[in-house]
Amino acid sequence: MRVNQGWAGKNWGSLWLPRIGQEVIISFLNGNPDTPLVTGAVYNAQQTVPYTLPTDQTKSTIKSNTSKGGKGYNEIRFEDKKDKEEVWVHAQKDMNIVVEHDRTKKVLNDETNTIKMNRTTTIEEKDDKLTVAKGNRTTTIKLARTTTVEEKDDALTVGKGSRIITIKEKDYKLTVDKGNREVKVQKGNETHLVQGTREIKIIKDETHINQANFTQKVTKNYLLKVTGNLTIDVTGNITLKSAKSITLKAGMNITSQAGMNLTAKAGMNLTNKAAMSLTNDAGMSLTNKAGMALTNKAGLSLTDKAVMITNDASAMLTSKAGAMHQAKAGALMMVKGAIVMIN
Repeated sequence: MRVNQGWAGKNWGSLWLPRIGQEVIISFLNGNPDTPLVTGAVYNAQQTVPYTLPTDQTKSTIKSNTSKGGKGYNEIRFEDKKDKEEVWVHAQKDMNIVVEHDRTKKVLNDETNTIKMNRTTTIEEKDDKLTVAKGNRTTTIKLARTTTVEEKDDALTVGKGSRIITIKEKDYKLTVDKGNREVKVQKGNETHLVQGTREIKIIKDETHINQANFTQKVTKNYLLKVTGNLTIDVTGNITLKSAKSITLKAGMNITSQAGMNLTAKAGMNLTNKAAMSLTNDAGMSLTNKAGMALTNKAGLSLTDKAVMITNDASAMLTSKAGAMHQAKAGALMMVKGAIVMIN
């Protein structure tokens, strides 16, 4: 039996088929009882309207019913009540939308999307753009987040304001497999605060360039270990100051050399000692001075060389060499004492 439709064409139009239990209107083409036609359907006491009347008389709807054995429905509903106008769409299971070309959606107030399970967005070609013209954007993720940029660049620009990354627990890891890493602070300062231990490991070379002052403060011990050579080149002065002791120790040679004056001074004892050779060399003046005792000692050779050499001790001055002791001055060498013993 044919059913009247609101719109009918070849493979297109609207299609509504009566269900079991519906009350329908039957007409006959040209009054012929052999050509019945369903021209409509009506509600009755058993087949009631979807909404209560007259309470919901401003609602218009297209509502279907799940096939036999089901208890669901699909619906498109229109509410035309003043100040409560609404278009409501309900899909009992899946909802699929196919747009062959462009799609435009404009919401003049708020929009809320709630997804209970998964969400997948795929852009097969071209770009994805999100613009928040005024206001903020907040993203909250309960579990993990992964962002992968397979080719080209990833750029983040903060025009005005701050950027804060807070990790309450676990680790923060940055890996650059190939290429360089650059951190540039154009104006302002940079502060690193580490509550625990910090380790920096560099396989190749490292260069520090400070155009102003450089200060390091260590509250406990400071250890500098170099397997090769250590060179300190200063155009100004070098000051080594310790509240207690300073020890210089070499497995082979220690050389002290000054273009003008070389002064070693101690409040009590000043001792220079070498297992083989001890050399003090100055271009002009060499001065060793001690408040009480001054001792120069070498296991093999002891050499003092300068235009003027001064060894001064308030109590006792000792110069000793196991093999040869040479004291040489280009002009005048003075050995002075109440009693001078040369043996």
